[in-house]
Amino acid sequence: VPISCVWVRCRGQQNPASGNVQQNSSSAGRYLFPLILALRQLPSYGSAAGTNLEIPATDSASAATAMACGSKTDKSRIAWAPQDIGPDVPLTSITEMARQQRGMAIGIVTTVPFSHATPAAFVTHVKSRSDYQAIAEQFISIAKPEVVIGGGHPAGAGTTFLSTAQYQALQDSTDYLFVERGAGVDGGAALLAAAQTAAQNRRRLFG
Repeated sequence: VPISCVWVRCRGQQNPASGNVQQNSSSAGRYLFPLILALRQLPSYGSAAGTNLEIPATDSASAATAMACGSKTDKSRIAWAPQDIGPDVPLTSITEMARQQRGMAIGIVTTVPFSHATPAAFVTHVKSRSDYQAIAEQFISIAKPEVVIGGGHPAGAGTTFLSTAQYQALQDSTDYLFVERGAGVDGGAALLAAAQTAAQNRRRLFG
């Protein structure tokens, strides 16, 4: 089966003398390094540099900004222009363009906390990836994606990614149908049931 696109983010380093990629010691490096070597054996392959504007190795915020907005930026910035080049303004993401120009619904589904840098770059705009609660507020009150599914529940992460007030606002929300894990409850089944209910009642889903 032809492979149309494979996105690999790994901090393997290229030996300048031999040109060979060297494996690093991170868990990502151990798992992805064999895949990188396999991809290099294909008849055709390409690569793209993912560095930010300050340091050779990018961080999740600037990498996600490049993917979502098509523009490089400084480290830690999420969908925000670099501070020393042009106006210091938010950048428009592909999801925002899909909604504004095509009237499309948008959704963010992630295995990390929803207010982490990578998912955040597609719908929010902040100058620091560490402003988790500011990111969460933009998700809930401003961007309002039709679907948000991710981690960051206060029961497991405290109030780092979602404040107590924001959590209560989601529980009481009339915009979102809010579903969360519970003891003895199959999370996948609960999420599926909530998704069906949200679709029937034309509500947004937050899980």
